[in-house]
Amino acid sequence: MRILATNDDGYKSEGIIVLAKKLRKAGHKVVVLAPDRERSCASHSMTLFAPVTVKQIDDETWACSGTPVDCALTGVSPSFGYKPELVVSGINSGSNLGIDVVFSGTVGAARQAAFHKVPGIAFSLCGYHAPFYWEQAADWAASHLDELLALWNEDVFVNVNMPNIETIPEKPEICALSARRYKDEIVIKRRKLGAAQSCEFVFNGFEEERYANNDRDVIMHGKVAVTPVLLEPATTVKTEPF
Repeated sequence: MRILATNDDGYKSEGIIVLAKKLRKAGHKVVVLAPDRERSCASHSMTLFAPVTVKQIDDETWACSGTPVDCALTGVSPSFGYKPELVVSGINSGSNLGIDVVFSGTVGAARQAAFHKVPGIAFSLCGYHAPFYWEQAADWAASHLDELLALWNEDVFVNVNMPNIETIPEKPEICALSARRYKDEIVIKRRKLGAAQSCEFVFNGFEEERYANNDRDVIMHGKVAVTPVLLEPATTVKTEPF
């Protein structure tokens, strides 16, 4: 299978390097086209008002000056000359659970692929501190591509979160997204009148509603959470008071 690998951590990140290696070992043709630097939380942003450069690093690796979505868009474009049958995004460093799918550049790249009717799968490793079990996570991803592809259709992409543990359970749980609300804020550090203001992003945790069979609960039980996510936002139509 011809696979395009991208991410939001950059082409030098361990997650994408190990995933590409494992996919090639499994017999797939893999081209890496990923940002040239960290682009976490890029969401579905695209570069519209500046040129995007793509630099070839070696025979199988390209670095892009743009966002993860720019990478996916470039990789599926006929002008790139590769025509992938699958786009994998990751393996991300850290989870992409619940509302994270709105913010995540990793998820954005998988979504963009699916917009072009190319299956898109986002992979994340739910760990923030060493040790990171990249090899185990990449082995799991490579050995479960067929099952994950079976979940794909033109209306969805697939979001996968793997626990950061040495022995990852073979059987995943198909589950819904969890519900959480972040309590972030921007703190403005004021300087003298007329000078530019310095702003700092502050993370204040989150509030979470608990639903049965959600991705966070699955991860908390040490299993792999697999969620088919709709491409287009679902809507609730209220006719009153009009």
